[in-house]
Amino acid sequence: MRFRFLAAGTVATLVLFSAAACEHARVPARADLEYCGTLVDLYVRYVGPWDLGPRQLAQRTDIEGQLAVEQCRAGDAVTSIPVLERKLLDQGFTLPPRP
Repeated sequence: MRFRFLAAGTVATLVLFSAAACEHARVPARADLEYCGTLVDLYVRYVGPWDLGPRQLAQRTDIEGQLAVEQCRAGDAVTSIPVLERKLLDQGFTLPPRP
């Protein structure tokens, strides 16, 4: 009987620890958010300017890049960083150092 309580306590502790670890993994670090913001600045300024007229915009719109920009601005650095890095590298840019 005592073993069951010990085992149940251990399982409960592991479940709580796992949940906390998963939550921590979902929240991007401040450095990731800053790096993502730097990538967005470079991408918007040099690769994907969306301040063009409607005709030029339709010709230059990169939906995947635009989505990555919006995801980064919404705080989803984990998803958007790889896309923005690839887009910038494809255009011949050297990536900024990652903090």
